[in-house]
Amino acid sequence: MEPRSHARRQYLSNPTISVVINLCAISFVCFDLLQNHVLLHGRALNQSINGIANDAPINNVQAFSSNTDVNPVAMVIPRGAAVARPAARLTAEEDSKIDRKFYGGQGDKPHLGGFTQFDPMGVSPTLWKHMVEHWSIKSLLDVGCGKGVSTAWFVLHGLEFVQCVEGSHDAVSQNIVPPSDEYPRVVEHDFSLGPWWPPRTVDAVWCVEFTEHVGRNYQPNYLPSFRSAALVFVTHSKWGGWHHVEVHDDEWWRTRWEAAGLVYSQSMTSEARSIAKQDGSRHDLTSDMQEGKAYFVAQHLWATLQVFINPMVASLPQHAHLFGEFILVSNSRHPRALTPMISMQHGCYGGTDTAKKQIHVDCSKSKHAAGDHLTPLPESFKPLNLTKDMDDAWLDLIKDFKTSVHTDAMEEQIPHKKHIHVDCSKSKHAAGDHLTPLPESFKPLNLTKDMDDAWLDLIKDFKTSVHCISFTDSFQFFLVSNSRSPRALTPMISMQHGCYGGTDTAKKQIHVDCSQSKNAAGDHLTPLPESFKPLNLTKDLDDAWLDLIKDFKTSGK
Repeated sequence: MEPRSHARRQYLSNPTISVVINLCAISFVCFDLLQNHVLLHGRALNQSINGIANDAPINNVQAFSSNTDVNPVAMVIPRGAAVARPAARLTAEEDSKIDRKFYGGQGDKPHLGGFTQFDPMGVSPTLWKHMVEHWSIKSLLDVGCGKGVSTAWFVLHGLEFVQCVEGSHDAVSQNIVPPSDEYPRVVEHDFSLGPWWPPRTVDAVWCVEFTEHVGRNYQPNYLPSFRSAALVFVTHSKWGGWHHVEVHDDEWWRTRWEAAGLVYSQSMTSEARSIAKQDGSRHDLTSDMQEGKAYFVAQHLWATLQVFINPMVASLPQHAHLFGEFILVSNSRHPRALTPMISMQHGCYGGTDTAKKQIHVDCSKSKHAAGDHLTPLPESFKPLNLTKDMDDAWLDLIKDFKTSVHTDAMEEQIPHKKHIHVDCSKSKHAAGDHLTPLPESFKPLNLTKDMDDAWLDLIKDFKTSVHCISFTDSFQFFLVSNSRSPRALTPMISMQHGCYGGTDTAKKQIHVDCSQSKNAAGDHLTPLPESFKPLNLTKDLDDAWLDLIKDFKTSGK
């Protein structure tokens, strides 16, 4: 056996054989990667061309049994069919012990409900039109939709896919959403029982006055719904209410959603709030709205609405139609309102005469462009055409609802009092007595003075370093005038090096090559590799380029 083993070792140690084996292995891996790339690219292209709803080629997410599973938190677009889990109903005796005041939710568990017949503070037809006409939203998921007042508006205005998810059985049984033969428009699901997400990706999630009702320990269960959307429009409450267990300011929520992978859009947030405020004094939504009475229409929106972008979905081909623009002008029906003057979903230049509505025109009709063969956008990229009949259909649907009247406008900021945030089990200001407290694991550690003293005792005999100068927050480039081009500013010192060279800026020593630093605390500083240093540009390089173009004919405007 030994000669045979020796021969095998000689065979395997042959350089030619080793090269062949390695090449085969590399070829196999490359072929596998290329095959996956082609399949995934083909799938995305097929979805884009054929309008197939859903889903990026990402990790498969199963239906989870509880909020303790890890996968719902993962930054992926959920796929597959989610399992809706309605909450168990209360008995008549159990329900009789709950004082719901004016809130709906009969027969629901205490953490559900909290809706009214019609809350004008959470609606804004002007903003909704802007979302459809200006941002080209064509599909939407309404998270925490109540009776479906907002959902119904989007359905009646022709969006291709609209779905709402609601935990209250009482609200679902009263929903006013027009049904669809193709899919369930209304889904009953309790997010305290597990995650849920729509069957496809959507352009937008609309989530108004929902997040404050759900403890942060259950937030991972509705994050998959958020991650199914390209844009997330979400509000939060700054006051008490039925099962308000997460009352925070704008910054807290912004940090929360950014930590979950969403990208905050300051421009879209400001724009949306400004447009929503135009509906503030409306009295034409329901029959019982009276002139002279303040209803604070859309106040939840102009006070706390935040808009986030989800790049995972927004970057997919089937959502490339988003962000078609409009120019805004005064609306004769509502003088304080702004309405689109011209459709700007087209990208071709039509001239500067705004009176003729020609700034952006259909590329097939542009006379001012530099070529006659401009490729127009496909119809699927143009926003939906909204009509007055659509508005009237929605108003007719809600006209007989009893409108909630709020006696005071909501304060812009939460007052600075030490009892603003209390244990939900001890809150006296909420609208219900059945607030669900956070689990102990979600509460911060209880720090004591003894802990401070223990640490101070540990370090008390250490020798303290004394610094003779103070440091700024960060080192920056120093810019000085360029003698060759007086209006230009150029770097005074090279900052590719990270080692400190002293405070004498005249000698250009703030940042020096680590191998040459004399001011550092050690002599063994590791210099950067040459590949990390910027290129060395010279006047000869400038002259070579200028010489290359000097005989070109310059275009004149």
